[in-house]
This record gives sequence, structure tokens and C-alpha cells, in this order.
Amino acid sequence: MKPVSHRFITVIAVAAAVLTAAGSPAAAVPPGDAHVDVLAAAGSDTTQDVMRAVLAAYRGDPAVNPDGDIAINIPVKPAEPFTVPGDDTCGERTWVTAGQENPPATVAAPSGSGAGKTALADPANLTAACIDIARSSASRGATDPATFQY
Repeated sequence: MKPVSHRFITVIAVAAAVLTAAGSPAAAVPPGDAHVDVLAAAGSDTTQDVMRAVLAAYRGDPAVNPDGDIAINIPVKPAEPFTVPGDDTCGERTWVTAGQENPPATVAAPSGSGAGKTALADPANLTAACIDIARSSASRGATDPATFQY
């Protein structure tokens, strides 16, 4: 019999932790607020595709999205102008590839982890929350605001 490797034990431990945490996710979900919000994600091209899938799952699951919030993944380089509907915190906004903006009609989409985090932390964004999620493949940075949740 071959000895069990440390890697295998680690994989089993991580899998067990994930399965245990996944056992009752609904208990951790706060109740809805009876208000439809628009949640927009922007930033890293590395995480763009996985976030598209995560946000689609969120939109389609009434157990975690009881209010029917609209979760939108802003492309890093939109092939054509990409309009995000407005809500109480941000009016309708049209995003384009950097260098193609036509203010005030369009805004350059944040391109990259740092650009997504910068857009999220921008004081103008704090008063008009047009970006709600920064797609980032980077870990917490020393200059990231303490309010950022990872």
C-alpha cells in the first residue's frame, strides 16, 4: 500500500470544507429588501468570464436573489456600446472600449484588476454607485480601502 500524500490529504480537507460550507447556504443569505438593484461588475479581463457565470447564476436563483436584482458584467472591451440600466444609485450608463468614449454619452470601461478597484474606490462612484463589484485577480493591496470585501 502506498502512503497517502500530503497533497491528497489537503485536497480532501479542502473538498470537505467546501462541501460542509455548501450544505446550508440559504441560512447565510439575508432576506430581500423588496427593491430591485442593478449590480455592475467591471475590471479584470482574467476573471471576466467566470464572473459572467457567477452573476448569471445569481440572477437566476431566487433563493439568493429574492428581489430579482439585475447583475451585469461590463466587458473590458465592449465590441459595441454596452448600456447598463439605471437604479436608485446610478443612472443608465453606456460603457465603451477605452479611447472610444464620447462624454457625457459614454464612459470607458475599466480594463484590468487595478482599473476595476480604482473605479470602485473612486469618490464619484461612492456617491453614484455605478460599479458595485471590482473584478480582480489581485489580492488585497496595501492601499485598498478597508471597506473592500474580498
